[in-house]
Amino acid sequence: MDLERLGAPEPAEQLITAYREFSGDPAPPALLHHYLAYRAFVRAKVACLRFAQGDTAAAELARDYTGIALRHLRLGRVRLILVGGAPGTGKSTVAGGLADWLDGTLLQSDRLRKELAGLTPAPRAPEDYRQGLYDSHHTDTTYAELARRAEVLLSLGETVVLDASWSATRHRRLAANAAERASSPVIAVRCEVPETVAAQRITARTPELSDATPQIAHRMAADADPWPEAHPLLTTGTPRESILRAVASLLPEHRKSPAQRHSGPPAGLPGGARVIPAEHPEPEAGR
Repeated sequence: MDLERLGAPEPAEQLITAYREFSGDPAPPALLHHYLAYRAFVRAKVACLRFAQGDTAAAELARDYTGIALRHLRLGRVRLILVGGAPGTGKSTVAGGLADWLDGTLLQSDRLRKELAGLTPAPRAPEDYRQGLYDSHHTDTTYAELARRAEVLLSLGETVVLDASWSATRHRRLAANAAERASSPVIAVRCEVPETVAAQRITARTPELSDATPQIAHRMAADADPWPEAHPLLTTGTPRESILRAVASLLPEHRKSPAQRHSGPPAGLPGGARVIPAEHPEPEAGR
């Protein structure tokens, strides 16, 4: 915390990295932010006492420490972030970037759907599996499990990013109820591009988790329920530009200085997005 106040984020990050490596402490970023805020607020109270005793220079110090405490309280807020949109809109790229930026946990519907069906590992489903894999039963099961895992992680202090289409209101309600039970706010973002751009992306990309075709993407977009509470995010730019735009509009307190801007987590928070696979439905104890 003092290194941060003195404008030395690099040694601060090295210190936290070394501590985590040698202690094996798996505490979530929210807890680190809590203690940074706590130490800064203690120093702010001491500075206020000094000011009351006649040390006028302590007023600026109190303001500095209070600012640090407030910043980390905001940074440490545990959230559930829904990143949706039709296939080809860049939602998986944005979801992964946000999870990495926040040092959060990434859960993906495409990955989970196949792992629940026993297709592990399977970047793409075999042709004879695809029709049944995407029926309403499998889809509802996948979203219910996404919400369940998210609630467990939120309750442990983990910010969670859910990568799915979120085209149905009933599925979004599952996620909102899980966040409410975990006393966490929900942030929703809907990725958007012109349909022609989405079709080009789907056609050009290499085989991956998604089995969508341009025709499937068209039908999904046409059948999607209205999602007025989601923030629209145009993703026609580069992946980096889309991620930075999402952070700036959804999570302004997480914006970095020009010297710190990269695709990784904020300074002082080593690590990156974690993906919880289906064969490990519960996080490790203490996470």
